[in-house]
Amino acid sequence: MGQKHSLLVLGSISAAIAVLFQLELSGFARNLDVDTVLGVFDRQDTSLTRNSDPGESTTRSTPTLTLGEPQDSSEPLDNAIVAQLDTAAEFYNRYSSNSSEIPIPACATETSALTRQEIQAILLEHNRSRKDADRHVPEGLPPLPAVTWDCDAAAVAQLWADRTQGHQGHSSNDWRQQQYSNRTGLQGGAAKLGENLGWSGGSDPSVVRPVVRSVTDWDSERENYNHETNTCNGVCGHYTQMVWRESTSIGCGVYRGSIRFPGGDRTWSHGYFLDCTYHNAGNFNNDPPLIDHPDWYYE
Repeated sequence: MGQKHSLLVLGSISAAIAVLFQLELSGFARNLDVDTVLGVFDRQDTSLTRNSDPGESTTRSTPTLTLGEPQDSSEPLDNAIVAQLDTAAEFYNRYSSNSSEIPIPACATETSALTRQEIQAILLEHNRSRKDADRHVPEGLPPLPAVTWDCDAAAVAQLWADRTQGHQGHSSNDWRQQQYSNRTGLQGGAAKLGENLGWSGGSDPSVVRPVVRSVTDWDSERENYNHETNTCNGVCGHYTQMVWRESTSIGCGVYRGSIRFPGGDRTWSHGYFLDCTYHNAGNFNNDPPLIDHPDWYYE
C-alpha cells in the first residue's frame, strides 16, 4: 500500500505571497514520505495580515464573465425567515442542534456546487464565529448581525472556482466587483466583495477534509488576533473577514477534483478548492472588525 498524502491550504483576503508549511515526515532519510502538508497564504508586510483595499490579490485580472442569470428579487427566499433572527447569536442558538433546519434560498444549490448540507454548515460556522466575537464588541454597540446566504455572491465564487480550479489563488477586486455588479445592478463600492479561500487535497479521498473544515480553520485564527489592541500575531485576515460587522451576506463555490495550489508543483489527485465571497467586503483600512464602519466604505 502506498503512503496516503494530504494537504490543506487557506487563502485569506490578503495577497497570496507567503507560504508557511508544517510537515509531518515519515521515513525522511529513506524516502521523504510526506503525510501532511499544511499551507497558509497571506501577507507578511502588515501587523494584521490584511489589506486596506479588500481582497487585494497578486493574481492577474480576467475577462468579464457571468454565470447564469441574476436571481429574480421577487422569488420567495428562505432568507426572509433568517432575517427574523437579528443577531448571529440568535441564529446559532436556534440552529446549532440541528443545522439541517437552517433555511437557505431556493437558488442556493443552483448557483453553487456545494450541497445543501455544506451550505448550512458554512452558515452555522460563520454565525458561531460572530456569536463568539460578541464578547469583544465595543461598549454601546449591538451584537453582530447574523450572516445569510447570497446566491449572487455564490455565483461569483463558483465561477472563479470553476474557471481556475484553485490554481491562481485570489480573484482580483475589480473582477469580483464587476461580476457582482452585473448580477445585482449595484455600482461602485456597493458591489465590492471580500474573499476567503481554502484548499484540501490528498492522494486518497479518505484524507480529504470536509469543506466546512476550511471555515473552522479560518475561525481558528481568532487565537492570533487581539481585539483590544487590533493587532495580530500571525495570520488573522480570514477571521477578521468572517466577523466584519457589515459582512452579513456570504456565498461560496467549490471545485472538486485534482488540486494544485498556487505556486505549487504537485497535483493532488483528490480534493477541493473553496471560494467564499462576502458582502459587504471587509478588512478596510486596518480597522477593527467589530466597530460600526462608515457608510462610504460601501458606496
